[in-house]
Amino acid sequence: QQTALDHPSRRWILKPKNAARGKGIQLVRDPASVPLDSSWMVQEYIENPHTMHGRKYVLRLYVAITSVAPLRVYLYRQGFAKLASAPYDEANADNPYSYLTNPDVNALNLDAEVPVEFVDLDRYRVWLREQGHDDDRLFARVEDMVALTCLSAAETMRERSRAIGADTRGCYELLGIDCLVDSDLKPWVLECNLSPSLEVCAGPESGGDIEEGVKGTLVADLVSLIGLNGRADTDSSASREHQLIADTNDELARAGNFKRLLPSDNPAAYLPLFTLPRLEDWVVARALASDHLPQPTLQRHCAEDRISEDCVYLYDTRRGHLSVLNETASLIWLMATEGIGPDDIADALTQSARQNATSEPDAWAIRQDVWNTLADWATSGFLVQGGALSSPARSRSQPESPAAPLSEPFSRVLQCGDFRMTLFTDSPLVVNRIGQLLTPLEAPDQQASVSRLEIVRDIPGYTLVLDGQVAQSRL
Repeated sequence: QQTALDHPSRRWILKPKNAARGKGIQLVRDPASVPLDSSWMVQEYIENPHTMHGRKYVLRLYVAITSVAPLRVYLYRQGFAKLASAPYDEANADNPYSYLTNPDVNALNLDAEVPVEFVDLDRYRVWLREQGHDDDRLFARVEDMVALTCLSAAETMRERSRAIGADTRGCYELLGIDCLVDSDLKPWVLECNLSPSLEVCAGPESGGDIEEGVKGTLVADLVSLIGLNGRADTDSSASREHQLIADTNDELARAGNFKRLLPSDNPAAYLPLFTLPRLEDWVVARALASDHLPQPTLQRHCAEDRISEDCVYLYDTRRGHLSVLNETASLIWLMATEGIGPDDIADALTQSARQNATSEPDAWAIRQDVWNTLADWATSGFLVQGGALSSPARSRSQPESPAAPLSEPFSRVLQCGDFRMTLFTDSPLVVNRIGQLLTPLEAPDQQASVSRLEIVRDIPGYTLVLDGQVAQSRL
């Protein structure tokens, strides 16, 4: 709502989070009327889409995530441009056939000669070149965007897998990512769909035969990629590090028409964009890198430490929480915040363990514990990769500044019939929204009233407090 207030010319689109086939999607008439239910989401509406034959389109990209630790992501080389069934008209916001490209929506357009039309990516790229566009440059940006999108969800996937006790080595996911290309040929992720439809949607005359061929090959390549019909060739004598590298290389050899995006051929380009790489990501990246990779370093972010004689206390500067670290965690924290890399910390702990153990310590387990501990702290915001705050590897969008507070709180005595009250709020959004509506209710005599009504900011929305009691919430 704040962004909508700051940019009144922008339009917004409302989507249900857990629906499919275009159900429930609508343009927002009034930003204040969007539902506060967490099952909905709001996106900025891209006003300047690139059009094909005068019609809006989105690119359906097929993405396979075959591993979470290490994160391995593949983009299928084929996919589709899905066209809307009516010419694009930005002024005609009531015509879903003009601004939605979902096949199930456009199949209902009885006025269209070809209601559902798919153009495979090979033909799409040829068409781009015919229009004088650099298709290689566009798809390089698409690949980067897909990699970053999956990378942004890596920690959430790991935490979800940990919570349910899943061994992610036995898991995979096929995503259907919808990508809109604007008139400047800049790609935008619109949706990441789980379990994308693999049925044939278009008729034979509008790309259905090609669609069937692409999806059939996609399934065959996916089965090969994840090794569903193969045998796991594991070398029991190989170290965990060598097995990770072998698994990554073997999977790439089975990729078929899938192109691996993560780990990339240039691992140094993406490692700084992890919250913090896990040990598995680091091992694979170092094996693939053509040059020496420096270990990531960390610095304090949303945490301060207090050191006593026997332990370290961490204070969360955002939530005001204080936690105490055990002896090992204290050592990891102190060494990391002094700029020592994770592997060097692990080596120091392993050497210390050797002095106090009767048998050889498990160096891999110690190493993994160090990397995971640091990554968990980074995910919590206590640490951040060195240089990520001051000199990011890429341009990152910064959160908009919060609304400037009112110079003084809004306070008015209002009267409706015999009911007289003082209305109080410190929210600029509320004042901008309803201030003028209250003018007719202002009491001519501005003396103190018996009742006090407060409009206070809440999560989500606003709460009305009348004489100290909650009268209405989630507004």
